[in-house]
Amino acid sequence: MLDLRSVYFVCAATCLVLSVIQFAVFAGGRFGRWTLWWGASNLALGLATFLVAFRGYIADWISIDLGNIISIAGYLMMLVSMRSLANRSTKFRPAIWLFAFMSLIFI
Repeated sequence: MLDLRSVYFVCAATCLVLSVIQFAVFAGGRFGRWTLWWGASNLALGLATFLVAFRGYIADWISIDLGNIISIAGYLMMLVSMRSLANRSTKFRPAIWLFAFMSLIFI
């Protein structure tokens, strides 16, 4: 039987391993910048999931608030990577405003 904390740790480790693989693929130079964005996205999501998994062991503002803010950033980077994969430009100003607005909700 797995508890929720174990599931969070496995999910975080999976995201971090995927980010390392995607950074290695980007370093190979065969694919576009979308692998860099996707790797950064998985790195942020893995870090955020680790922070949430440590709830109860570290301060709540770090584990919950900072974890959720980093998670939002990770999902926004994933959208950028998908647009880059489709060879579409990304307007960063609306994404930054959305990130700032969503972060204020958690603060």
